[in-house]
Amino acid sequence: MGMYIWYGFLISMIVVEAVYFLFRVRRFYFVQKLSKGNKKIQYAIASIPVLVLIVLALFKMVPTAIVGMYLLIIWLLCDLVGVIIRKFTKKSCKVYIAGIAAIVITVSFFGYSYYNAHNIQKTEITVKTDKSVGAKGLKICMMSDSHVGTMFDGKQFKKITQDIMKSKPDVVVFVGDYVDDDTSKQDMIDATKALGEMKPKYGTYMTFGNHDGAYFHYRDFSTKDLEEELAKNGVVLLRDGVKEIFDGCYVIGRKDKFDKPRKTTKDLMNFIDKRDYSIVLDHQPNDFDAEAKAKPDLVLCGHTHGGQLIPLGWTTEIFHTNDCRYGMVKRGNTTFFTSSGIAGWGMPFKSGAISEYVIVNVKEK
Repeated sequence: MGMYIWYGFLISMIVVEAVYFLFRVRRFYFVQKLSKGNKKIQYAIASIPVLVLIVLALFKMVPTAIVGMYLLIIWLLCDLVGVIIRKFTKKSCKVYIAGIAAIVITVSFFGYSYYNAHNIQKTEITVKTDKSVGAKGLKICMMSDSHVGTMFDGKQFKKITQDIMKSKPDVVVFVGDYVDDDTSKQDMIDATKALGEMKPKYGTYMTFGNHDGAYFHYRDFSTKDLEEELAKNGVVLLRDGVKEIFDGCYVIGRKDKFDKPRKTTKDLMNFIDKRDYSIVLDHQPNDFDAEAKAKPDLVLCGHTHGGQLIPLGWTTEIFHTNDCRYGMVKRGNTTFFTSSGIAGWGMPFKSGAISEYVIVNVKEK
């Protein structure tokens, strides 16, 4: 049922966009010139970009609907500005400046967003502790939200992991939304092989996010296939699981918020000595208060994509859907870090934040 509601919403968006564009494109000067005032010819010419929109939607519905929505909103705003200017200047212009401005602004916005999404950066942070993590400290590589297949395929992911290993992390952790509903089995296999080839000193660990289990169940591999492939490549999957990675240091992987039932952080830490260093992997940054009370040393989250597209990410702060959109938060003795992820969901665009992997340097005080 959820799938039908979602696709119904997307189709409705595309229909609204198509109708608006049909009426506005006919206002361009070149359309007026070609049609010689004939409205039927005007609509025939204006229907060409609308047909392009519909064809694109058949192949890539989510990005087409989102890009169309932004163009629609920007166009409405440009039209509004045009009306205000004409009202005060009492002058009209043959050239449809508002329409041209809307297209230029939208293309520029998504051009930047495409570049920003694919330009994966290294973010480096330092966390201090009074617990023993070795004289040289502990270097953690954190990744999240690859949504393999959205911005890069499985083979391209290998290049990313090779670049990451130049930082020589001691341990690699992946904090959910590794794959998506549209990820192909071959891309999943290729990406997981790349993860397995990283081989950091203390291993590679993963917890699942809300997309890893698949919402719509139409991809060509099952969750069990994914789990088997991870195990085959030496990636340790922790779903409400605890693993001692070396003497006195633990990684705790929580189930996703929507994966019920799931244990509390306190339950998972019951058998961990308070003198030991503890790292919690929790895909969604939604449980900071309870996690702070359980007193792990470090909590790593993803899920938000740093907002992904301006201004959509701001809604998470307005409606408090997450405890943190991006960055580091300190509560009591616990340090939280929410990453914007190495990719994003649904479309190859990102303007609200960078694409990143995070190197967390844990140092003794």
